Amino acid sequence: MNTNLYRLAIVLLMYVTAVPTFAADTRRNTLGMEFVFVPPGEFRMGTNSSDIDQILFEMDTPDASMFDDETPAHSVQISKGYWLGRTEITQQQWQQVMQNRPGPADHWQRSDWKTLPVVSV
Repeated sequence: MNTNLYRLAIVLLMYVTAVPTFAADTRRNTLGMEFVFVPPGEFRMGTNSSDIDQILFEMDTPDASMFDDETPAHSVQISKGYWLGRTEITQQQWQQVMQNRPGPADHWQRSDWKTLPVVSV
């Protein structure tokens, strides 16, 4: 099995095996990552044209093409609930699972690197 697929499988297994802690809708895995349950439901995704006009008016250098992948605004139905990380994944959590260090090298030189969120993945 490809190493990255193996690591992804481990992360997914951590989601599935996370045990409830203080609330029925919250779980924590062995790395201390906290997950909250997102129930089924509906929400609006995207940007409508009146919002785009207002945003463009407030920009120093308006560029309507920035919104090409955000229109049209539409309803999205989530038919099955899922678990989502309560916070960003930290550099330390990523390293524990993936065994590598993503993002800018200067992040890894900092004394607080373990608590920084993962970037560039």
